[in-house]
Amino acid sequence: MQKDGMVTLRPAVQADRRRFYDWLRRFDGTPAHDGLPDFETFSGDEQDFFFDGSSQDKGRYFVIVATDAPPDDAQDGARPSGQPTVTPITEDPPVTEDPPVTAAPPGRRGPVGRDVGCISYTCFHLKPGVAEIDLWLADESLCSKGYGTAAIRTLLDRLGRELGIHTALIRPSRENARAIRAYAKCGFSPMPGDISDYMLPQYLAPYGEGDFGEGGTVNLSLRITRPVKAASENTR
Repeated sequence: MQKDGMVTLRPAVQADRRRFYDWLRRFDGTPAHDGLPDFETFSGDEQDFFFDGSSQDKGRYFVIVATDAPPDDAQDGARPSGQPTVTPITEDPPVTEDPPVTAAPPGRRGPVGRDVGCISYTCFHLKPGVAEIDLWLADESLCSKGYGTAAIRTLLDRLGRELGIHTALIRPSRENARAIRAYAKCGFSPMPGDISDYMLPQYLAPYGEGDFGEGGTVNLSLRITRPVKAASENTR
């Protein structure tokens, strides 16, 4: 693992389900988190392959680990470089055995860095070559520090190189202006065409309107046609 980057992505394990739910419940970066379902409902919607790596063509969750995390008593999130340097995703653990969770809780330094959020990609409901990205941070205080942007760029690089993904979607709330601006920095723009151009017909009814309903969901897309690192340099 490189040590000069801002984040790395650690494959999630089953034990992370509760942590992710607690982070989402605590994170108030978007009004859409009001009315969050209980943990059993949330966990039941997330299939096992997201946490054990058994069907990486369908989707996967990762923990966002900040390798440049400041000390606990730091007063701000300033970085000497001013821009995130992205490190590769670590290798997935064997699908037959979940490794222990070694990082410290959000806000604490741990042996592999500071866990600051989670990110996922989902493909099972989409046409070949398309993936939908989702992420949230462990606490709103971690926003605007570049962690989400760096995590997206890291994940997009892997999706393009290893899974042959040519188009990435992300579908935030229309009211989450901060997230929309951050996604624009990664190269996302309003989706050309309709969601039906990207989604398999049998999934349009349950997923077509997005998490925030018709009119409340902003459909953004990014065409992966060259290395993400090179593309991101033009968005600074």
